[in-house]
Amino acid sequence: MVYANPLLPRPLLVENQLPFFVLWELFCIIERSMANPDMNFMGAIFRLLGGTAPGKIRPVNDLRSLSLSDIKHLLDFMYHCCFHPSTSEADARKKNPRDDNSTSEMKDREQNPRGQNCFRSYIKHLLNLRYHCCCHPSTSQKKNESKFIRCATELKEAGIKFKLVDGNTMFDIWFANGTLHIPQIRIGDYTEPFLRNLIAYEQLFLADTDLKLATDYMVFMDNLIDSPKDVEILCQHGIIKNLLGDDKAVATMINGLGVFIIISPSFYYTEVFNKINKHRK
Repeated sequence: MVYANPLLPRPLLVENQLPFFVLWELFCIIERSMANPDMNFMGAIFRLLGGTAPGKIRPVNDLRSLSLSDIKHLLDFMYHCCFHPSTSEADARKKNPRDDNSTSEMKDREQNPRGQNCFRSYIKHLLNLRYHCCCHPSTSQKKNESKFIRCATELKEAGIKFKLVDGNTMFDIWFANGTLHIPQIRIGDYTEPFLRNLIAYEQLFLADTDLKLATDYMVFMDNLIDSPKDVEILCQHGIIKNLLGDDKAVATMINGLGVFIIISPSFYYTEVFNKINKHRK
């Protein structure tokens, strides 16, 4: 049984972050004689906050690949420990690489007036800036690479099946042979603040990175869920574990998390979206 602790989400709020080295120094004062303090420190945080994650997270052994000096604060720790691709997933992607749009996106930035040099040469006013930043067609759009799919109800009507899988992480989603494979996400009281703050962290502090996993995952789920009926379908397949008990509340939460966010230049689920849309044609 999981007991609700109203204090748990607070250490993960963007506005509540303390430098990680401060927490580390406090831990060392308390546990002076502990052997292997680095792993014990990260392990303690993992045990405390890992349970707030709504899906499968990285194995605890992956903590060995992290350096304390690379971690900024607790939210950054949760991002890298729990929501960054696991070691096994990274190895699998090296063996079976997906189509990577990063090279084409870099060329696109050089060819289109959306880089740092565009202000002097192209930008006329704020509305024009908004147009060039958000509305100018990217290379991926020119290639008809889709960043939009239909909701679960319409996909089901099109003959697409859903299957619960035990992926390496909750982001490990793929489409094959007419079936969309998705790991389980548990939606309860902690889910919205947990995901919202991870997305805020990506949008505010990782804006220059090509890959934003939490953001892209929510874009995927926001596409998949439009109504309580979509939630019901995913619950029937075990993909959503609804701890709120209300399908409408889940749909509202998912749709709310997908509003006004900027997806990755190399959208993580581009290949999945393309395969789904190709299958529907």
